Amino acid sequence: MKLQQIALSLLIAVASFTASFVNPNAQAQTVIGADPEMLTALKRGNLPKIKALVIRGENPAMTDFDGQNGITIAARNGNYEILDYLLQVNTPIDHQDKIGNTAVFWATEDGDYDMVAYLLNKGASVDIRNGRGLTPLMAAARAGFLDLVQLLVDHGADVTIHDYTGRSPLDWARDSRTPGVEQVLIQAGAQ
Repeated sequence: MKLQQIALSLLIAVASFTASFVNPNAQAQTVIGADPEMLTALKRGNLPKIKALVIRGENPAMTDFDGQNGITIAARNGNYEILDYLLQVNTPIDHQDKIGNTAVFWATEDGDYDMVAYLLNKGASVDIRNGRGLTPLMAAARAGFLDLVQLLVDHGADVTIHDYTGRSPLDWARDSRTPGVEQVLIQAGAQ
């Protein structure tokens, strides 16, 4: 009896898992194991293959094991053409991966000014918190990226927000000891 219950539970779990691959309305789906064609094409920067897969009905919003969608993958690889295409087919720009990071957060952590500017100009949110309560502004301040701090402030980043430990962007800036970062934040209203 117990073996039958386990088998039935396993069958239901497998059916639920595979049903997510068939649902054309799925916003995101995480794939475990070998990457399907879409993720492989995204990671390799193969735009013609991505377009062919979307035409075939593949989900461009699927996520890899880390929860990163095509926007994040393309942003981290600096692939603007793929980003433009994914945004045309309505792939969520503010998708958060398993640790809560968005493409803007990753680009900020990587110090990629041009990518952060691109994503913000395409409508990405500036103040989404990750799983630790950090925002892109905090990441830029922590790393001492003065140009990114200024860019994020210019795009309306909240300079008064606190992470889950109570630290503000100004606290992070003080840790970085990078000239100018504290001043930008103070001029923007940080205390």
